[in-house]
Amino acid sequence: MTINTNYMNYGNMFQSGGKVNSASMDNLYKLLSQGQTASKAPSDTAKLAETTKQYMLDVKSGGTQLKGIMDGLFGKGKDGSVFEKRTAVSSDTDYLTIKSVTNDADLGKETKVSISQVATAQANQGTGMAAYGFGFAANTTHKFEIDVAGKKTEFSVYVASGDNNETVQKKIAEAINGKNTGVIAQVAYDTASKTSSLKLESASTGVNAPGEVKFSVRDITGDAMGKTGVDKITQNAANAVYSVNGGPSMESKTNNVDLGNGVTATLKKATTEDVSVTMGKDKTAVVNAVREMVNSYNALLATANDNKDDRGAARLAVQLAGNAVNSQGSLGRIGVSANDKGYLSIDEKKMDAAFENGQIENFFKDKNVGFAARVSQTADRAAGDPGSFTSVTAKSAVNASEDRWNNSGSLTYSMNFRYSQLVSVGSLFDMLF
Repeated sequence: MTINTNYMNYGNMFQSGGKVNSASMDNLYKLLSQGQTASKAPSDTAKLAETTKQYMLDVKSGGTQLKGIMDGLFGKGKDGSVFEKRTAVSSDTDYLTIKSVTNDADLGKETKVSISQVATAQANQGTGMAAYGFGFAANTTHKFEIDVAGKKTEFSVYVASGDNNETVQKKIAEAINGKNTGVIAQVAYDTASKTSSLKLESASTGVNAPGEVKFSVRDITGDAMGKTGVDKITQNAANAVYSVNGGPSMESKTNNVDLGNGVTATLKKATTEDVSVTMGKDKTAVVNAVREMVNSYNALLATANDNKDDRGAARLAVQLAGNAVNSQGSLGRIGVSANDKGYLSIDEKKMDAAFENGQIENFFKDKNVGFAARVSQTADRAAGDPGSFTSVTAKSAVNASEDRWNNSGSLTYSMNFRYSQLVSVGSLFDMLF
């Protein structure tokens, strides 16, 4: 479509001083309106361009994701190979659990841990009070103080008319927990006896010296601390005491301890029996990585199939599916199968067995040949050059759509109308808006 512009004299658009003539401005708006209306109906080329752009974005995204997974399986990523990840197993998690393991831990090494004592916090366990009774005088204010390592904090709690014992205990706990003193308060309710009790506990475990008092409390006005029973220590803070492989006893202020060989554990309870910790490869990490590879591969194949009218997309689909179908023997050994369209699925039991017998690790050892190597190469290409899996026609449509604004500063509409005679597009639009 071409708009007839003969009725408009561009030379008369501007009055003296460079201002735009209002009558000519009206004509210009009409002209722009016609051009915009004409351009709203996208051509087949424009539709192809938009579809191709989205497809290329999807290929790049899918290729990048698959590339990252393959790099982890091949050990090319920044975090190294997934097969280098280690795991540790406790023989009794009631007494010891694993907190962390480094990847340089020795495989197959067994560590024996003796736990004589776990680290504890100081506790001031209050006495049980009839939860719905009224042991505190109404309309009174109770003031008390908590001393933590010489730092004293004062609290004030008001007992209103109708406040029962549990309500007052909760008010005290809320007041204490509202300030960062290093003491934690909680109220427990016993359904059998219908009693409630207040408990104060140090936020940290362990001591710097035997007999150390982590905190103390006292009443200033009223008897809230004495009446609830939290003014007395019922459990002293203590350090954890343990040994590793029959070595000397060691102490720790916390229950998170270093067992050596890259293992950090959490001590749960004391025991007269040693707890064994054994090292191994991280099966969960490996199986999850293979599962992610299958899902990412299937997603990239689906993207190609969804755009199979494009020759480049069809080529990507054939490349992926052909690789899978022709590799069913090797894939089957690690618990993965391919259907006749090239989509992959997992047999969990076979994959577990393949991990135990080393088949999965062997499958990903060769970075240059085999199914995994070819998938990695395709992923690299898709991530770095998605246009290589796009037809020439589709890429031309994208290029054409991006050339609607040319580098000379002139605006070209599809109806072959162009401004350039008097003023650049940029300055003309500045005056308009």
